Amino acid sequence: MARKSKTQESPDSKNLGSKLRQVWAELGTDNWFAWLVELLPASRFTRRGEHIVGVCPFHQDGSPSLIISPMKGLAKCFGCQKTYSCPIKFVRAVRALDGSGHSFSDTLVFLRKRFGLKSSIP
Repeated sequence: MARKSKTQESPDSKNLGSKLRQVWAELGTDNWFAWLVELLPASRFTRRGEHIVGVCPFHQDGSPSLIISPMKGLAKCFGCQKTYSCPIKFVRAVRALDGSGHSFSDTLVFLRKRFGLKSSIP
């Protein structure tokens, strides 16, 4: 009896994943850093090479536990374990900290206006 293969990604989902990884790199570490410092000054973000490190805004934290690695396409907190590989979901979560709701498409429009994002994401 043949085994069923594990879930396979469709070509469309692979293409979308590739485009999302491009967003991390297209914005670059400098843009990510400037935006985070402006929006979340209490998080005391600093640059460590290609990474951005700061106090996680998603939970009560006193030490830098959030690392954003645009070149690796990842934002992860080692305290609360929140992990974002989708840059749009990460930006949406950060922007939602002020209590206002933001849709995925609103966040994409924000990225395009704020940073001149050119990636074509449906």
